Amino acid sequence: MRFLAHVVCILLFVAGTILLGWWGVPLVAGACALASRPRPLWVGAAAALAWAAMLLVDGLRGAPLLRLADRLGGIFGAPAAVVLLIAPLFAFILAWSASTLVAPLRKRATGSAC
Repeated sequence: MRFLAHVVCILLFVAGTILLGWWGVPLVAGACALASRPRPLWVGAAAALAWAAMLLVDGLRGAPLLRLADRLGGIFGAPAAVVLLIAPLFAFILAWSASTLVAPLRKRATGSAC
């Protein structure tokens, strides 16, 4: 996937998440997979980067993100860093699975075998 297409997908994941919540991730992943034929791992990475960037922006704006992660970590018995990694991992899995499911549709629509 080209760099510009990857950046556009990241921005679309941010916009989709802001507008639709986590439901936006599989929708954007499907659209990216249909539009530019990227590998599912790249689509998942774009979603994970988008969510990591949103977490970073929230943390820099003064949101009590670290306090929340620390409390959730105490509930689950995990360090705060692990709790913060769960959100981008969830986005990765959603986007990867959606783009994997959409890839055969594009191949069937174009009539190509690869």
